Amino acid sequence: MSGDDSARALAAARAALENGKGALEAQNIEAALKHFDRAVRLSTNVGGDELVGAEATFRKGQALFSEARYAECGPHLRAYLDQDPADALGFNQETQSFLAIAEMEAGDTQTISVLSSDAPGGASPSQVDMNPVSMDVT
Repeated sequence: MSGDDSARALAAARAALENGKGALEAQNIEAALKHFDRAVRLSTNVGGDELVGAEATFRKGQALFSEARYAECGPHLRAYLDQDPADALGFNQETQSFLAIAEMEAGDTQTISVLSSDAPGGASPSQVDMNPVSMDVT
């Protein structure tokens, strides 16, 4: 891909991401999912700005989560964590929370596995009570 083609594809990926965010805000989930898929595909083909694809992956997982499509959102949330391990976008903590809830709701046997390093007091993930009723919010 030439430099001009790459620049156009990256601009199209960014536009698809923004269109997806707009559709999500308008609560048009299916349109948002299509835009996020397009942003991921275009950013992958360009090989330029990986954060466009990472954000689109996160936003797709977020959209699916908002629709209680827990089994579907998990792979996208995990992929986002793999794509942005340094947390350049600042979504890692939110993603881990979404993923923990999604895994519990979907009945995943590896529930809250991504939180093992963040467990309070060094507790293992199986020892962390994620029930909102029992959480101390004071």
